[in-house]
Amino acid sequence: MIRRTICLVALLLAAILSPLAAPPAAAQQAESDQRMFSQLATEWLAQLDRLTLAVARAGMTSAEARLYREELAKLRDAAVAQRAANEAQVQSTRALLDALGPAPAADAPPEAPAVAAQRKELTEKIGSFEGRARQAELAIRRCDNLLAQLSSAERTAFAERLMQTGPIPLLPTVLIDAGIELVDTVMLGLRRAAQQVEIFNARGFWPQFAIVVLIVLFAVAVERGPVRKWITRNFGRQPDIAEPTYARRMMAASAEGVAIGLLPAVVLLGAVWLGVSRGLIEGRAVAVVSGAASALAFSLIAAAVVSAALAPDAPAWRMIAINDAQARSLSRRLKLLVAIFAFDIAVDLMASTLGVPEALGAVYNLVSNSAIALVLFAVTQPGLWHRAGPSPGGGAPAQVEGEPDEPTPLSASAMRWLRFRLVASCLMLAVPVLALLGYGAMANYLVNALVWSALLIVAYLALRAFAQEIATVTLDAGTRPGNWARRSLLLDDSQAERLRAWMQILVDTGLSITGILILLPIWGVSLDDIVTWLRRIMGGVSIGRYTLAPGEALAGLMVFAALYVATRLAQRFLSERVLPQTRLDRGAQDSIRASVGYLGITVAILLGVSAMGIDLSNIALIAGALSVGIGFGLQNIVNNFVSGLIMLAERPVRIGDVIRVGDQTGSVRAINVRATEVETGEGATVIVPNSLIVSAPVINLTHKNGTTRVDIKLGVSYDSDPSKVIEVLMQCARANRMVLTLPQPMVEFANFGPSALEFILKFYVAELAQIAPTSNELRIAILRAFREQGIAFAYNRLDLQMLDATGTALPGPLAAAAKTDYTRPA
Repeated sequence: MIRRTICLVALLLAAILSPLAAPPAAAQQAESDQRMFSQLATEWLAQLDRLTLAVARAGMTSAEARLYREELAKLRDAAVAQRAANEAQVQSTRALLDALGPAPAADAPPEAPAVAAQRKELTEKIGSFEGRARQAELAIRRCDNLLAQLSSAERTAFAERLMQTGPIPLLPTVLIDAGIELVDTVMLGLRRAAQQVEIFNARGFWPQFAIVVLIVLFAVAVERGPVRKWITRNFGRQPDIAEPTYARRMMAASAEGVAIGLLPAVVLLGAVWLGVSRGLIEGRAVAVVSGAASALAFSLIAAAVVSAALAPDAPAWRMIAINDAQARSLSRRLKLLVAIFAFDIAVDLMASTLGVPEALGAVYNLVSNSAIALVLFAVTQPGLWHRAGPSPGGGAPAQVEGEPDEPTPLSASAMRWLRFRLVASCLMLAVPVLALLGYGAMANYLVNALVWSALLIVAYLALRAFAQEIATVTLDAGTRPGNWARRSLLLDDSQAERLRAWMQILVDTGLSITGILILLPIWGVSLDDIVTWLRRIMGGVSIGRYTLAPGEALAGLMVFAALYVATRLAQRFLSERVLPQTRLDRGAQDSIRASVGYLGITVAILLGVSAMGIDLSNIALIAGALSVGIGFGLQNIVNNFVSGLIMLAERPVRIGDVIRVGDQTGSVRAINVRATEVETGEGATVIVPNSLIVSAPVINLTHKNGTTRVDIKLGVSYDSDPSKVIEVLMQCARANRMVLTLPQPMVEFANFGPSALEFILKFYVAELAQIAPTSNELRIAILRAFREQGIAFAYNRLDLQMLDATGTALPGPLAAAAKTDYTRPA
């Protein structure tokens, strides 16, 4: 019993003292974290000081710069992670501090000691976390500065390499030295070839060489036989297709490029690899054979793609809109350009290993770069790219008789291409000039940049057209995928067109960004700089205390877009599948549809903003700060928006109702967020603010139902029988098919007019659109019936009597001549 009592007391003491022991444990944990971060910050500082001295050192090599960049990138990533973690801690701790409320004022009673202690502890934590975040931010800034210094040093070194001058090629001494060096190089190559033959003989490589040759010949036979036939038969040009689509033409060109160019290139490179792996090619011969094989493979692939894309003998399968003569000329020039560029690639690969004498290199650069630039200049001439259909004879398009020979003004896109060609032509013509002046490195740089840029632009245009074709096929009503997509997404023509436009915008944006990222290294921008920029962009942009990363922004936009599309699909499903099956009127259905849309868009905005990592409570604070501006500057917009919500809930006006607002009468076509669209009888659309409909008197002619009463007023002479007039009017009303029988038409004997008996025919029609045709038909019927029954319409009669000075009526013809009848319909 005593032991049980002691255990119970011990448990009670532990339960009482555990909360008191928690703060010291938490304080110890916080102190440990602070020591760890201080040690990490000290290591960052030492590492940054060392890298600062290393980057400032002269004579830094590119390999060292790459190592420094990688080290700085790792350090920056660690600092960014620490900054994000401490900022998150600041936010969570600040939320706890806000839960305690504001501190009491100086003249207010002091708060409880426990609350004061917690406030002090949370405030110290916030200060500690903010201090760590600032230290991490300082490390990030220093890393950015060092990375910028590295980039500046690399750009300076690149500019110095481009501006290096060599021998002037056309000087007599340089030409003589180049000739001598060329002879020496050829003789050296022949001696090494003879040595290779001797090695073959000494090592007995000829049987292995024969086996490799047989393997290669077998691969060539297979490639040129069944494989090529299978590819071209299934994916190539089909004679039975008269007008292939762009996607089909692109698939055929790709198939022929693979069959005619890629597969032979693979066989060639495979043969070289087999020879190197078997020891048949070794030493410096590897560089020579590999360079020659790579250049030949490039020329095979490029020439096959040129032939497949231009299709000189198959106009229907041509990828661009040029005639046959242009296609043949362009094909010849492009293949010549490919051959020269491939030979230059082979020489560069060999020279990087074997080396090239200075004078011979200067002369060769002049010849090769000038040849490439001039052929490229010939390829970019506007006459080869003029978009025109082929003439019946296959030549240039024939001139149409009677067509005025006047210059056609260029479009904006044509002007842009003209400027682009002008700039490119100037750069091409500058290549031989730079080579003549001894700037061989600059000439090589321009030639390579121009050629690879041209290839990139061609690939961009081809992929863009292919994506546009895919979007068209996917959403076109005349194709099976298009019909399926339209049925699945409930799209009409306008919505499908908008979706196609957005798809094209997304594809253009993606291709443009990818093309720019590929184009920058072509023109000399360091790949390390590009990676640094991308890493910095993906790390996020700091806005105040928040860091908005592209990934989070993209996630938020995707969430918003997905929910927005889902909302629109839900609205369309309700309006086409669910609501028509109910007994709700059109106005109620539209209110439900609009409410679902407002709710879905609101949820999409909130979830999209939340996916971006933005605290919704801060948005509420911003909204509170903007409430004053909304109250003064945006009160009309808010008033109209709230009035629109009231109209959707109360439904005093519905879609299809005929209303009269002021002097405007028309049918309600749409109730939007800010205003209501009313279509008048003349076909005009009146935009009425929602607040005016809610606050001002509005006459709704069809609020309860669509039945509308129409009145036709008329007057007959006093000689007519009123009972007969009423009977005739009722017969005319009952005989009209658009006059409702319930409520029944009626005739009112309205008044004894000055010159007529006045009647009003009152009848009802079911719709507003029937008022005008029914009134016309009834007026015509009444006129015919009155003429048949001898009922005369009344006319106003005015008698004038001439008096003399004494007031006596003038007798005789003068008075008769002075009497005149002025008549008008009653």
